Amino acid sequence: MNSRRLAHLLLLLATAPLLRAGALIPMPSPRTELSLNGVWSVTIGEQELQVNVPASIPFTFGTSVWRKSFALKLDSRPAVAFLKFGGIVNNGVVVLNGTLVGQIHAYSETKFDVSSALNLEGDNQLEVTLDDRLTRSTVPGGPTDLYLAAAGQIAYTFPIAWESRPGIIRAVSLVYSNTPVFENVQTRQSFNADLSAVDLTVTIGVAGGQTEDLTADVALARNGTVVGTCSALPSGLTALACTIRVENPTLWSPSEPSLYDLSINLLDRGSSSAPPVTIDAGRDRIGFRKFEARGPRFYLNNRPTFLRGVARHDLYGANGHVADETTIRQDLIRIRSLGINFIRCIHYPPDEAFVRWADEYGMLLSEEIPAWANLDSPDVIEIASSMMRSLAARDVNRASVVMYMIGSLNISRAPYYVDALIPLARSVDESRLISFVYDDDARSAERIADNASYAQQKGADFHSQNTYWHSAIFEQAAPGFPTDIPFLATEWTGAEGSDRGPIGSGDTQSFPSNMEKSDGVYPESYEALQMVEAYRAFAPYVCNEKRPTKCIAGTVYFNWQDVLWPGMPYFYPNHYPMNRNGLVYEDRVQKSWPMLMFQYLTATLPQ
Repeated sequence: MNSRRLAHLLLLLATAPLLRAGALIPMPSPRTELSLNGVWSVTIGEQELQVNVPASIPFTFGTSVWRKSFALKLDSRPAVAFLKFGGIVNNGVVVLNGTLVGQIHAYSETKFDVSSALNLEGDNQLEVTLDDRLTRSTVPGGPTDLYLAAAGQIAYTFPIAWESRPGIIRAVSLVYSNTPVFENVQTRQSFNADLSAVDLTVTIGVAGGQTEDLTADVALARNGTVVGTCSALPSGLTALACTIRVENPTLWSPSEPSLYDLSINLLDRGSSSAPPVTIDAGRDRIGFRKFEARGPRFYLNNRPTFLRGVARHDLYGANGHVADETTIRQDLIRIRSLGINFIRCIHYPPDEAFVRWADEYGMLLSEEIPAWANLDSPDVIEIASSMMRSLAARDVNRASVVMYMIGSLNISRAPYYVDALIPLARSVDESRLISFVYDDDARSAERIADNASYAQQKGADFHSQNTYWHSAIFEQAAPGFPTDIPFLATEWTGAEGSDRGPIGSGDTQSFPSNMEKSDGVYPESYEALQMVEAYRAFAPYVCNEKRPTKCIAGTVYFNWQDVLWPGMPYFYPNHYPMNRNGLVYEDRVQKSWPMLMFQYLTATLPQ
């Protein structure tokens, strides 16, 4: 690489915006990104609303139609133009200028090629129809028909245990250019045995033209110092690729979340006599780390690592699923202060901002496809497969993401679903561990052993099971713990607690259901006390030097914050529709005793 091009890359490293969602944010170039956030008109039946997108709205138990008008003034049809939706709830259909563009699925980043549908001069009419009803053929979904007669329309939110109000909950934009642009950038890390060197392969997907006349200058820097460069050359009709060798990389970990700046400059070579022309540019921040399963333990950077975890819903109080970066950063800082190194992003993918800040703050994450019910349905498998592709495309470069969960399985196990999703997840991102959550009532050694064996047979990298168990159950289940793959206890808790009022009325039962019944009053101190009892049940079985096998490789407390669960009163009679197992309330006000007790107990777990 000549000195002029290297100097240009150094400038990019200092000034280029971040690559976001595998796609480039514009630098001075023919690319334009037009934000479609802001005021949208929303129709619900006969009612008209003005809603500021991103937004969550109250349940409609049906459909809502979202409309946005935007103007363009283009001389010619662009070489590439796509609509980009960061995420919606729950299922949507997109129409642009009367042309059906396609479907969007819950929480999934989606791009649509709309080049032929654009009005080049004047107004463009964008229409999104959202449906918040969860049925046997949707993801999330469930057997709502079993509940409709008894519960009415609220049954369309069953049986998911979290708030799922409809909305366009993440950013919307139109990206267009007269020249080819980056569509995605994926990195792959290949370490030597002692991690003293790593080969970073960078693959650049290009939209808007073939790659025969294109190249890309790629540079990697840490703290402003370039540590490697390469020239990406065509690797197929729509991709460029090259590899950078890094000696003695500074490894990323929760204790030292070291990140590198990856800069990319896309060039049109044109004729051999003319100098290359920059047609797109940007950068990403990546971390080098190796996370794997060996026998019954997880390893990070060749060291055994116990996952001290908490589950977190991507919910923001009155704003529903609409992310607030201040809250995201505060959540991560507070969770780290408790001694946590792992967050289960429970049930569905979080906002991308959360994942990127987890990179910066140093937090291991698992991400999930929101599949639970009717899993062997071809429709559900197809939707979940689309979700898995979208998630991997968005987060493949994130150091914080160390595993994917393809869903939660109940006792039926769903063999067709598992047979489809595990190989798919492996093919779209071979660098992450993959498994699924057993959401069943297995409590005997035989059942646990059978579950773990089934997971292995299906290609899962670890066994994952919810463990709302007391001491006697752990004692009888432990002989069935796997010895050749890790066992991750994905949910444990003691009881609910709230000093803001009772959790229900009359003869109300706390979650989990093995707790005593009461008048609905379960204060924070009760939650802390029952947390200790639950901790004492599993603590003797965690992996350590004294118990190197038949052990638990990580635990996940349910939950970081209290969450709205519309179905809770129907599954827990007399209960209000709010699950109060959180360490903080839904508005992030701290629960003093549960928070203090959790921090104390976490400090006793393996580091």
